Amino acid sequence: METWFTFPDGALSYDCATCRQRCCRGKGFSFSADELVPLLRRAPSLAPHLQLGGGGTFRAVDLTERCWFLEESGLCELETKHGRDAKPSTCRLFPFNRVFRVGDVRVVDVNSLLCPVAAAAPGQGASHAALREEIASLEGSAVLDVPAWQPAELPADWLAKEQQIAAATVAHAADPSALAAAAGDPGTDALHAAWARTYGIAPDDLRPLEAAVAPRVALLYPSLRWNALFHKGAPAWPHSVARLPRRLRALTFLAALAARSLGAAPSLRGITELLRAQASVLAVLERFDAPVKLAEARFDSDVAPHLQTALALLLGGAYRGGRSLGEIVEMAAATLAPGERPLAVALAAQRLDTLLPP
Repeated sequence: METWFTFPDGALSYDCATCRQRCCRGKGFSFSADELVPLLRRAPSLAPHLQLGGGGTFRAVDLTERCWFLEESGLCELETKHGRDAKPSTCRLFPFNRVFRVGDVRVVDVNSLLCPVAAAAPGQGASHAALREEIASLEGSAVLDVPAWQPAELPADWLAKEQQIAAATVAHAADPSALAAAAGDPGTDALHAAWARTYGIAPDDLRPLEAAVAPRVALLYPSLRWNALFHKGAPAWPHSVARLPRRLRALTFLAALAARSLGAAPSLRGITELLRAQASVLAVLERFDAPVKLAEARFDSDVAPHLQTALALLLGGAYRGGRSLGEIVEMAAATLAPGERPLAVALAAQRLDTLLPP
């Protein structure tokens, strides 16, 4: 079986002491059926608090602010008393415990949302060889090779394409324009200029910030692509793939705005959270050049009063037609105070199914 890692070899590191074992605090843990008897032999009081999971797995629910086995020292009691092999398999692999199966390909993904992984010095991070060895020791566990949801029209050479894009993206990590080009969409510069106008930002002011965040976005990009393409409800492969490069550039743009607010580039976990929390905003930005097609001419008053003029312009501009989504969002943004201009994009995101139905 071929194994594909959605992150470069040795590129990611993590420090449990620094983050205070976030994954062991209030999240619970899963384990396979073959781990049940050994676990209950060591901790019989856990039995009433287990849930049945899918695929022959179990889940232990934390009843306090930390795992049943997290010691005051920050170490795992199962490991300190019984050795590393006694730890639940998902804990042994974490944060690389997202192990999926697509046909005859095993995909190993990183949990960059829960774990604050960081860029490692070259070759000093988690190695693919060590992870392969750990996975091999768990072969047959129900927490491995979870069947991935597959998008329609998945090409036979999907893995080769993703490997090629991953390599090119990392190679162009210092240049946001090259990142999008490497992922298959070199024409995002015009979109980028329109985003900057809408947000009231001079592109020259943003470039240094984008250059600072681009390597982090590039490092995560193969994983972000995997999660965007292989999730339940994703569009057919050609449609979804065509829009992903724009989302990469838009994510870099938003991450640069975050860097301006924070005074430093957001962490890898922060960038992952940005993608998750602002998915609707990214959907607007990536479709800025799409012609609007109003599905329903309705005006809702469920927005703050001082935003209703902007909302009326959005819906009115869409109703009249002949403009792109970005043009009517820019018009709406122009009615707002400089510090509030980004709210026009948020309004469009809230009404995207009305302004731009699929």
